[in-house]
Parts: sequence; C-alpha cells; structure tokens
Amino acid sequence: MRVALYPRVSGHEQEDNYSIPEQIERMQKYCDARDWMVYKIYTDSGFSGSNVNRPGLQQLIKAVENKKVDMVLVYKLDRLSRSQKDTLYLIEDVFEKNGVAFASITENFDTSTPFGKAILGVLAVFAQLEREKIKERTMVGKDSRAKEGKWHGSAQVPTGYDYIDGKLVINEYEAMQIREAAQLFLEGVPVRTIADGFNKKGYTRKGQIWDAKTLNYILGSAVVAGNIKHRDKVYKGIHDAIIDTETQEKILAIQKERRERWSTTTKTRQKSLLGGMLFCKHCTGRYCRQQNPSGIKYYSCYSRNKSVPRMIKDPNCKNKNYRADELDAFIIGEIAKLAIDPKRAQVVRDTRPENNVQDKIKTLNAEIEKIDAQISKMMDLYALSHIDLDVISDKVATLNKQKTGLEKEIADLDIPDDGETLTDEQIRDLAALLKEDLPLEEKRRIVQTLIYFIEIDNEDILIHWKF
Repeated sequence: MRVALYPRVSGHEQEDNYSIPEQIERMQKYCDARDWMVYKIYTDSGFSGSNVNRPGLQQLIKAVENKKVDMVLVYKLDRLSRSQKDTLYLIEDVFEKNGVAFASITENFDTSTPFGKAILGVLAVFAQLEREKIKERTMVGKDSRAKEGKWHGSAQVPTGYDYIDGKLVINEYEAMQIREAAQLFLEGVPVRTIADGFNKKGYTRKGQIWDAKTLNYILGSAVVAGNIKHRDKVYKGIHDAIIDTETQEKILAIQKERRERWSTTTKTRQKSLLGGMLFCKHCTGRYCRQQNPSGIKYYSCYSRNKSVPRMIKDPNCKNKNYRADELDAFIIGEIAKLAIDPKRAQVVRDTRPENNVQDKIKTLNAEIEKIDAQISKMMDLYALSHIDLDVISDKVATLNKQKTGLEKEIADLDIPDDGETLTDEQIRDLAALLKEDLPLEEKRRIVQTLIYFIEIDNEDILIHWKF
C-alpha cells in the first residue's frame, strides 16, 4: 500500500497538536502500525483550507491522477479542506475516481469501508461549519481592531512601518522615502520617474525595488496618514502618521484627477493593435508600445526599455524596436494575403515557425513545474528544519505570484478547442473584414482570432497563427 501523507497548517494554527512535524510523526506511526509504505509527504504550511489552490495539494492531486499512490492519509479531515464542497470533490471526484482510498487518523475512518463513506458526508458538513465560524470570528476581530485604530494585520507589513508588540511603528528609512516621494509628487513629478529615481539611488522597501503602481498606492493609503481603512470605512489609527492629512488630501485630489483624465483620454490613446501579443525572441519578454519625445509610437522590449522592472527578463537585451504604424501595417498586410489567396492558409500551415505555440506552452509549463518543485522544496525544508513560517510564506507567495503570471500567459494564448478550429473559408472571411475604417477593438478582435502571438527577432517577424 503506497500512502501519500498530507499535513497542512494555516497561519493561525501553530499549536503543537497541529504543527507540521507533529502531524507527520503521528501519520508515520499510523502507517508503521499497519505496515503501509509512505510514498511521499505533500506539505502545505501557511495555506488556508478554504480552497484547493495550495501547491502541496496540487502536487498530491497530480500523483493521484498519475496512479502513483494507493491511499491519501491526513491527521484530521479539516487538514484536507474546510469546505464541504471541496472535501467531497477531492474524495469522490479525484481520489475515488482514480481508485485511491482516503483515511483520517483523528476521525478513524477510511473510504474503503462502507462506514467511512457514510460518515464522510456528516464530517464534511461539520468541517464547513467550523470554517464559517472561524471566518465570522476573524471578521468580528478585524472590525473590533479597526474601530480601536489598530492595524488588522496581514502577511506584508505596510511600507513605512515595522510591526512591533502588536503595533505599527515607523521605520525611519522607509518613511523618509515616502515623505520624499510625497514632496516630489506634489511638485508634479510622475510616479514612474520617482520610482526610477529611487531605484537608481538604491532605495528599497521591505527589501524590494520600487515600481510606479506600488508607490502610487502607498502615497494614497490610509495607513501612511495615520488611519486604518476597513470595509470602506476609515478610522483614526493609534500609530503615528508619516505624512499629514492635508498633504495626503492634496495627493488624493491629484490622483483622482489623473484617474479621470486616464479614463477619458489617455487610456484611449494608449490602446494598440498588437498590445499583449508581442514577445521578444531573444529574452522571451514582452513588447510594449511607447512614445518618444517626437510623438512617434513604437514597440519595444520591456527588457530593453526597462520601463517596468518586474517585466525585465534580460537587462542586456538589445532586440530591435519597431515603429508601431509600420509593424501594425505589416501584420495587417499578412492577414490581407489570407483574403486574397485561397491557398495562403495552407502555405502558412506548411511554413510554421520552428518554435511554434506548442513549444511555447511546453516552455511555460516547464517553468511552472520548476516553480512547483521550488515550492515543494520550501515545504520540505520547513517540515524538516523548522524554518521560520514567515520566511517560508513570503517566499512561497512570491513563487505563487510567478506561477500565476505564467499560467495567465498560457491562458492569454486563447487556444481554441477542436470544434473551434477555423476552416479556410472562415479564415478568408475574417481576413476580408480587416479594413482600415474598422474601430480599433474590432481590428484587435480579428487579429487575436487569427494569431496566437508574434515574436520579434531583430529583422524577423515570426507570426504564430491559430490554424
């Protein structure tokens, strides 16, 4: 009997009975007593049981689906999930569907027996009830803390503060940066320019570099003005303010004016035909559309223009920039050929770029698997070496963010089902619709229906078609 152990502990469950090492020890003894072989331990530390989006659980599901285990063992039913719906889904639609039994030490049952199956539904109901009670108690606690002016707490302490003895205390180094940013902002300096300037000076916040979006949020946050915001209500905080109320009111007024201006003019101006579809062949990063001082719009690799630090894949990338109007015209011209020549679609199929969309998906999935392996290693280190939970949680959160970005990139490729594959006639009809007088959104819709993505390789433009 190959048994997979699944210990889990959330952030507020750190007492000995629920610690990861304690759960593992009890489950291993349980297996030894029954002469079961422990195949692998899948661990989730610091993750809530309210959903199934947990790295260890997802790896366990893959092992079940690949027929690598015969039984899944937990210390207690709510370690698997606190959601009745998720519990029943995992046991009935994942474990039993693949011929894998499930057992819980505390409740003393397993699904290979009739009694275990009968009692499962009852226990799942109580697990769901307990989750709702915890959620209610948590919200009541947060409401109370907010009214008392206390920070409600989260995985990330607000920039500008340290959390000491249950209270926010000003971090002078970060507070100095926020005050400097506020002054520059009121002088009319764009937030991106402020963030870039801070990074050049070597400024950091919580060990991270600055970006425009984060800086803009911090300047308008209630916390830096000495307040606590909870459920859209603002309460006077017991912590000290970094910037005074009058200064922040001026900042909020400017931010509001810019949002309104963005929604009516800037947003429309910055829309592009190929936005989100262009990738760099050299560094695998994305291209974005920019505008030079002369007003000429062009597409440029994020790694080369370095406008958004988190989007940089290779700081030494020198891939070519393209004028937006010229690249747009080239792509429209390639699509126009499909409308003119009935045999063009087949020619495209016969001359696909070597690195086609399936290769890109494999590459992205390989990166996701590497991240999953890193997360698993983090969990193993925590379980075996008692590494601080906060350290593990922060690193796992960062890895999960990277994984989510890669998964979104795959989703953005918009791969059609077999029943949605375009016929040659449909391809010609779509291509014929792409006229100059069409609204930009209509043009984009046609382009995205025909093309997965486009790679830039200096002078070469590689189009990855959807047919």
